[in-house]
Amino acid sequence: MVDLKARRWKIVVSGDKNADKEGKIMATSLTTQDILGLFKALKDDIQATVLKPRGLSIKSSGTKSLALNEPLNPETGFWQNPQAMSNKPLRWIPQVEVSAENVVARFAQNVEGQSIGMAKSVGYINNRDGSCSVCVFRVLPAIKPLDPDSNWEFPAGWEFLLILGFAQPLPAGTSGDPLSNFEPGEGTIDFGGGALKRTFPISFRALVKAPVSEENVAGTSYSVVGNAIARLVGATLYDGTQASERDALVTDLSNIFAPQTVEGPFSLDENTSLVGIDPSVYQQIEAAINSGKRHIIFYGPPGTGKTTLAEYLAAEVSERDDGDGSYLMLTASSAWSSQDLVGGYQPLGNGAIGFVPGALLRNFDKPVIIDELNRCPIDKVLGPLFSILSGQSSALPCRVDVANPASPFHVIYPKPHPGMEPHEHAPEPAWRMICTLNTYDKTQLGQISYALSRRFAWIKIGGPADPDGFVREMATRLGATVTEPVASNPIGALWKAVNSLREIGGAPIVDFIKTMIAFKSDVNLFVQPEGNAADLFLSAFRMCVLPLMDGLSPREARDLAESISVAWGLDTEKAASLTRDCAEFSA
Repeated sequence: MVDLKARRWKIVVSGDKNADKEGKIMATSLTTQDILGLFKALKDDIQATVLKPRGLSIKSSGTKSLALNEPLNPETGFWQNPQAMSNKPLRWIPQVEVSAENVVARFAQNVEGQSIGMAKSVGYINNRDGSCSVCVFRVLPAIKPLDPDSNWEFPAGWEFLLILGFAQPLPAGTSGDPLSNFEPGEGTIDFGGGALKRTFPISFRALVKAPVSEENVAGTSYSVVGNAIARLVGATLYDGTQASERDALVTDLSNIFAPQTVEGPFSLDENTSLVGIDPSVYQQIEAAINSGKRHIIFYGPPGTGKTTLAEYLAAEVSERDDGDGSYLMLTASSAWSSQDLVGGYQPLGNGAIGFVPGALLRNFDKPVIIDELNRCPIDKVLGPLFSILSGQSSALPCRVDVANPASPFHVIYPKPHPGMEPHEHAPEPAWRMICTLNTYDKTQLGQISYALSRRFAWIKIGGPADPDGFVREMATRLGATVTEPVASNPIGALWKAVNSLREIGGAPIVDFIKTMIAFKSDVNLFVQPEGNAADLFLSAFRMCVLPLMDGLSPREARDLAESISVAWGLDTEKAASLTRDCAEFSA
């Protein structure tokens, strides 16, 4: 188990502007003394300190505008038009009753005492990227004064922030998926709409007080109401006006992501935001790591999710291997040398030269992702690490004191040992290399020698086994209309035609769907394209897919145009235009 303070200090020394000299995270100041100023300060601290190092994000609703433009109903203690708020509530409204004995919060009920349908819907988020692990919603309490004949009151400015944390990110969805059926007793909440709605465990709950006057309203005070709501939702109440309490909230939230001592073999849950990755890929990753392979290369055609999968794996193994969940992302370059990654002599100023560690040595405490590995001269760049990758030591041709022939060389050890000197380097448990390699240009694959190849586990990331199913699922996620059963799937047909010549992954197809929706929001993607729709399909093909076909032979270009023309039922004129377009990208 890594000490939490030490783990946060690791993040601080990398440049956290809110850290004091002892490494403690200092809460960001409130730019405005209101609920939005509080939200922005907390969002910045949570994102920078807790989420960004793990590739996660914070999402919210109702946080763009201070004012509420939807009318409230003092007679019901709820929205004036609940139906208008059913899918995307801008506030969560709990009802708080004041009595002579106590103040009690409850989920909203109608005048007959029956639960209102959307009483447990706390808000909605845009989680299209599948990265959200923290949700923030504005809480607007309706207060029933001691007098039973009084209407409900919504005191001006009396709002709170409800923060829900999830140890695992919520799955990718649409631009407005609700969080509903909040069950504090069970510690769960539903996320998503329709057939995609699922129940998820909540790992962290906080209610945060905003900068509000404490004067009594409706027979109670703001703090008392906050305590009542916190009891209802099972949350810890934090005073957001105090920097120390905001800092405590960030620390408490980070605990749900703290690395745990793991017993037994490594396991990797399927990443639900990565649609189209074959389940066998996760099994291969588990087998590689559990068999002792520390370093992995994901290879395959473009657009299959290799980079996103590498980031997901890096965060997971960093947590498991006593890291802080962070990783280093590098994109390979043909200009790289071993000096860039491992280190070498560089000018130090005033005419002096000395050894400067490269990117890998500077980040020996976390996984390193090298994206598009075959862009660089691989053996030359990683040569000094060959021995380390096999568990042996390696001396670098660089002395500590360049001018002293008796000065020791810099040495890299496979593991740390007690009493290491500054010129001795060793990777920490969380360090490993996870690389991606695009097989699109097979001529570059020859750069990887056998000696290097055998030091990695190679795992192919191909396209989805069911292209038609992938298209249907992504169209649904992106908000397009999908009516089952689907009679025709022209995008799936396009994809199959392309893959018969050159395999591509799902990313260009997702771009194709997004482009079609941008062209025409109500476009029907599952009928044969005709007239203007055919022109839109062809435009999207030219924008998103055709550039990836560069280098086809003239015959392959003709075959591709013919296959698409037949699949889409294009007329003679449009088929001829498509043939010319494909020919332009032939070799």
